[in-house]
This record gives sequence, C-alpha cells and structure tokens, in this order.
Amino acid sequence: MSTSPPLSYARLPTYSAVIDCLASGLGVARNKEDSLSDLGSFSRRIDMYSGMPQHSGLQDQLLDLMAGSSKELRSLIRKRLLDAEKVLTDERSIPLLSEATESEGLRCFIESCAVPWFAQILDDAYKYPMSTLGRARQLLKEHTKLPTGNTGSYLETWKTAIKKEIPKGVNASEFRLMLARLDQRSQRKHSSIEQDLVNLRTEMQSVLSSSQELDAAVDAIRGLYLAGMATMRLSAMAAEIIPEQNILSLLANNLSADTDEQKEGYVPHKKKQNSLSKYRHYLTPNSTLLKEYNNLYSMLENVDVANFDKLRAHLSEVDPLGLLQFVVNYMEGLWHLRHGQNEIAKQYLQKVVEEANHRQLGEIAAFAASLLIAQRLRESAPLKFEMLNPLMRVRIDNIPQVTELILVGLPTPFSDWSPRPEPSFYDSHVMECVRFFNDRIDVVAAGAICNPLQYFDKSLREMLSKSLEFGASLARAKRQRSAIIGTSIKPYQVLRNHSYYRYALFGSNLANLPAMDDYANLKPREQRFLLRFVDPEQYQFDLQAHNLCPPHDSGDLGYDDFYAEFLGLPSSLSPSQDSVQFGYDKFYAKYLGKECLRGLIELSRTEVIPPSKFSIHDPRHLCLAAFHGYIIYPIDEHEIEAFLANDSISKRMDDFRVAAAKFNAEQELLARYRSSSSTIDIDDDEPFTLEQFERRGLGDSDISKAALQYERDRKYSKLARLERLNHFAQEFGFANIEELKIFLDRLNDEAQAIGYESYATICNATRFMDYLGRKNVEKANMTPALDALHRNRAVLQQRSAFIIDRFLACRTLGVHEPYFIDVNGKDVMIELFEGRFAGTGER
Repeated sequence: MSTSPPLSYARLPTYSAVIDCLASGLGVARNKEDSLSDLGSFSRRIDMYSGMPQHSGLQDQLLDLMAGSSKELRSLIRKRLLDAEKVLTDERSIPLLSEATESEGLRCFIESCAVPWFAQILDDAYKYPMSTLGRARQLLKEHTKLPTGNTGSYLETWKTAIKKEIPKGVNASEFRLMLARLDQRSQRKHSSIEQDLVNLRTEMQSVLSSSQELDAAVDAIRGLYLAGMATMRLSAMAAEIIPEQNILSLLANNLSADTDEQKEGYVPHKKKQNSLSKYRHYLTPNSTLLKEYNNLYSMLENVDVANFDKLRAHLSEVDPLGLLQFVVNYMEGLWHLRHGQNEIAKQYLQKVVEEANHRQLGEIAAFAASLLIAQRLRESAPLKFEMLNPLMRVRIDNIPQVTELILVGLPTPFSDWSPRPEPSFYDSHVMECVRFFNDRIDVVAAGAICNPLQYFDKSLREMLSKSLEFGASLARAKRQRSAIIGTSIKPYQVLRNHSYYRYALFGSNLANLPAMDDYANLKPREQRFLLRFVDPEQYQFDLQAHNLCPPHDSGDLGYDDFYAEFLGLPSSLSPSQDSVQFGYDKFYAKYLGKECLRGLIELSRTEVIPPSKFSIHDPRHLCLAAFHGYIIYPIDEHEIEAFLANDSISKRMDDFRVAAAKFNAEQELLARYRSSSSTIDIDDDEPFTLEQFERRGLGDSDISKAALQYERDRKYSKLARLERLNHFAQEFGFANIEELKIFLDRLNDEAQAIGYESYATICNATRFMDYLGRKNVEKANMTPALDALHRNRAVLQQRSAFIIDRFLACRTLGVHEPYFIDVNGKDVMIELFEGRFAGTGER
C-alpha cells in the first residue's frame, strides 16, 4: 500500500520559533499574535525582542527570569542566545535533503540540539545556585538521584523542594493549599507566580519580623517556583514527542558532574560532538544527494536552457523523490529572468518559494525570494502595505548571517566622515534584494535593472529648481514619501547619503539617474542648499550634529544664518579651542564685521573657515587664514630664527621683577595695619607654583599669573638653541622643531594645491603680487590689471592676498565680476553691484 508524502518535512526551527518556545516555557504572558514567529511586521518583531525606550524587550525579560540580577550570568546567557541564533540561522541556509517528517525532525532536534543546549546553560549557572537556572539544575539533579523504580514525578520532587524552603515555624496554609492543587496540567504564568509570592509574603510577615529575612525567604522560594514551573512547562510542550521522564533523564545525562574542581574556577563542559552534525547525520544518511547538490550549486548560474531537460532526467535517476528539483527550478527561473521572460521566470521561482514553506531548502530559497521581491519592485503597480512580507520571510528565514567589514563613517555634504546610515532591518533586506537582482541580470538582454530610485530621480529635477527660490521648502507630505520604492527611506536620507544608497542598490552597475548624477556633481555647499529645502528640520539637526551651527531654540534655521553657512560663513558659532588660543575667533568676527568685505566674499564664492572648525594642524585652514590676512605660522626657518633673537622674553622677566618689588612694598605697607602679609621672593632654586599662590588666597590674581609666566620664561631662558627651537615647536603642538619643519612643507604643498606658489607667497603681500605678475605676464587680457597692480603696489602691499587677488580679477579683460575694487589715496574701496550688501564700502 502506498503512503502519501507528508504535508511538511523535517527542518530546523527558526531562532524566532525557539525564542517563542523559551518564552512560553518561562511563563512570559503574551498574546498569541505577539509571538515572534507570527508577527507580520519585521520591525515590530525586532522591537518585541530587543525592546524600545518605553518598555523592555523579550530578550531582557528572558534574561531577568533565567539569570536575575547577576551581570556575569546574564552575559553568559546572552552569549549562548547569540551563538544559538547564528548556528540556527547558518544551518537553515543549508538544505536538509531528508524524507523524514516534521515530527521526526522535531524529535531529533530536541534530542540532539535542544537538550544539549539547555544542559549547557544549566551548567553555566552552576556558580549561581540562587538564580532560576541554578535552581533548575539543582531540582533536576535531585529528581534524577531518586532510587531506581521510584515512580515519583518531577511535580512531586518540585513540591517537596518548595515545602522544605518554607522557613520553620511558618504555617503558610494558603500557599501550601495552592501548591497542593497544582498538577501536571497547571500552566501558571509568571504574573500569577508573582501574585502567589506576594500572598506568601503576607502569610510569613507575622513570623519573620526582619525585612531581610522575609526578602531572603521569598527570593529562595521564587527561584524554585519559577525553575520547576518552567521545567514542567517545557517538558509538557514536548510531551507528545518525548515523555517527560525521558527528556528529563536525557537532560540530566548531558549535565556536567558536580565536582570540587568545578567549584574552583568552573568552566562549562564542552561537548565533544557537534549536536547539529548529529542532527544532519541522522536525518540525511544519503551522502549521494549532498554530493549532487554541491555539484548543482557549483553551476547554479551557468546552465544553458538546452541542458535543463538533461539535468532533470539525470536527477530522476539519482533522486527519485525529487528532493533536488528545487535547485533546477531556481536555475531555470534565473535563466528566463536574464533573458527577459519575466512571467515564465516567476513561475519557476514561485515553485521554489512555495516548497520552502514546508521543506528546508536553504539559501536557494532566499535567492528565489530575493529575485521575486526585486521583480515586484520593477512593476508599475503600487505596492500594498506588507505585500512583500511573505517573500521577505522566506528570504530572512533561509539566509546565513554574514559578517562584513564596514566603514563606520562615510562622506556626506556635511563632512568627509559622517556616521554611517542605519536603515531598518526590513529596508536593508529590500535593498539587498535589489542589489542581488542587479548583480545577476544582463541589462541588455533583460531590458532593465531593478531601479527603485527612478521615480524619485524624476522628481529631483523639480526639487533642484525650486530649492533656488527664496524661503522655499518641500511640502511636508512629500518629505515623508518613500524615495526608494518598497522601503521607508525618505528623500532627505537618500540625498544626504546618496553614494551609500546608490552603492547599496546598484553596486558597480550603472543606473539611469540623471538628476542624481547632477546632484552628485554639485559642491557640498550646493548639496546642503538642496537638503535645507527638502527638510529644514532634519537639515538643522545635521548642522548641529556636525558642529556647523549653534542650536536654535525655535528649531528653525533663519535664511540669513543658513545662507552664511551655505557660503562657509556661520554667524554665531562656538569657536574651537585652537581658534580661541590663537586668536582666530576674534580675527574672524572683526574681518566679517564689515558688510562690504562679507559681500565680496559671498559674490566671489571664496571660502573662509569658521572658528568652530578651525584647527592649527589643518594645512588648508592655515593657508586660507593666511589668504585672508591672518598668519599664525612662521613662513620659513628665517622667521623662526628671528623669534629666537627676540629679546621680549628678557624684557618680560625684568618687568616681573619690577612688579614683584612693587607688590612686596605694598604688602609691607599693609602689614602695619594687620598681623600678616604675603611677599614674593624670586629664587631660582624655588620655582613658583600655582599651589603656593592658592594657599595664600592669590590663586587667580594678576601677580600669580605673572609669576607663573615668569617661571616659564625663566626655564626658557636657560635652554640651549636647539631646546629653544623645540620649545617654539611645542607651542604649536609639535614634539620638536623637525616635526614643525615637516608641517611647514605640508603648508607649501597645500598652498600649491589651491593654486599658489607657496605658503610664504600667500602670507607676504609683496611676494604675492610678484607671483601674480610672473604668472600672468604673458596673458594679453591681464595687461591692464597688472599695470593697475603696479601703480597701486604701495597701498595693496598692506592688504591681504584675497584683496589683491580680487583687485586683479575684477580688472581682467573679458571677465565681468559683480564687484569692483579700487584704490583711493591710502584706502581700498569695494563696490558691490549685486547681493545682499550691494553698495560701496571701505576696506
């Protein structure tokens, strides 16, 4: 008599199913629809397990119940859970070529995988006997120590242990009565257990007067109560497959022995055999099928349509049950997809997905689901909410965990090193499906790649145009629309991290996104301009996150502030430490305080580093500061030598000696009117310290500051020439003079990179004019400008390289600048024809 094939075959459970089982066993009260396995929303599944700010997740609840407050045990159990998740996920990505039924597979999983894993975490709890796991281990040991032939159930062992834990002299009649009523069918949830313990505490209060004694007694019983109930509940869940006594005996046999060696630095026993290897060996004894599968997998994407019939004929001989037919279905579906036969491809790929619902097919099922998801995204019909979830479930349940090395920072319009985007779990998988599809499709043959950005790209052209309108911003409803079809990723996110999302979707494949290409070619400031239009609130948040502007109480960025930031001219920033230490913040405020100068900077699109970002170790910052007239570093070694020859330090030391004598004279005068005075003795053998002045109550006084400066000057005056050079370099944060010289070379390199001869050329107006003369002497359209430069050399050599550069630029024949710079006597006049500061000003 022939038997019909089972409705479902042996397969490993998902990690979600294992957690659901563990939660039920520990009595976590949940609605049925809240089980992780049944949740349709993947984001909700993650929130339920990992938790949210408002409430703890299922993982923490399980750790609380199993490990209590012990950080060490919680860490161990969390590691066991992570290991279980990775092992199950990776093993499910490998097909299980078995005829065994689902029931047979479940029995094998319990015996060879679940029981050893539970034994392992019970052994982890050996050093934590008061935890729920520790109590469960003790109860199991006690139960299996019963004499052979004893018919007592685990329920009786558990009740006896709880009764023994009730302190002597405590009747607790109500609690004992409740305990007596419990039988094998009792399934008390954690909330009910806690209520029982509250009632027990009330009963014990009259006997145990100390709150410490009361807490200890309740906690001891709580551990036994939870441990026993969880053990019985888990055993009952498997009772239809393995009787309680058998599963408890098997669990006890997997426990490590209680030895004195364990008590001293106990390390959990490592199983010598891989439990999942035993599982596979038992269910798939036919190694021929595995070899056939590996052979098919090696040519997964390289079989021609003419060979499919031959392949199926061969498999019918070696695999009469058709366990490997899903591989050929996938191959054929991929071939048709690559050749533009989409409907036929869908049929073959759908067969794979449907079979994955009742058999473990491994990652080929995930491949098929990924291609179907991407194919659906290519269609013009709108996507309904959660329409892709069934396919996404097949993908996620059959794909292995992959560890990738990633850059934690990526370039954005705000910085060259911004935090990496963190799309949701679901959105990441959707993009991976698109990338998987695009990496396997011949665009010429198939017609087109999967491009979920195509509709957004069409709307981007209009955004670029409208963003130039004064005060305009994208409608709030449009901000919230998905920019990548099938995901929750918004327009602002795509534009801010455009290179990241393009690579995530297309890899090295070309995508037809002309508007995105135009956006990518804009300068960062111009890209920020568009981002501000798309979502002003998020734009403001990113400015603050990147320290590009101060926080605004209103949460909105005014147009003037925005426009200044857009040009690199923030108006009210918190200066960096370097900016304050070297006076750049004061220069910046004064420099941009004149509207004519600020207007010239805007119209000429010239960069000025804001104080909040300024660093004395960034060559670009220093070259630009010098270009605008603020010079911090010496231009060469000759200037360093000139500093060493400067006698200002000696003069400052002499001034302090005079100030100290005056201070002492005043103190002696005061001593006539009070019992004590505080004088200063200059002694080379006893250096001044801040503590000395603080003890006298002079810690923040002018004389204290002068004395400490004198001490630094005195040390400096005793240094040899090389030591003085090193000291000079250390003032700029370098270890020695050689490091400073190397940095000066970098300044020259940076000056050349921005189009000038050297750092010294930018710093010295005379050199700069000579350089411009040499550079432009053979250009006919520059002759009038060079003549004007020569005539006004005496006045211009008192100005910055920026003013000289613009003076020349506005006089170049054939070039029409929106400004004009002229010399009037000893003054430089700036006339602005356009912009916010149109008019005439003096510089």
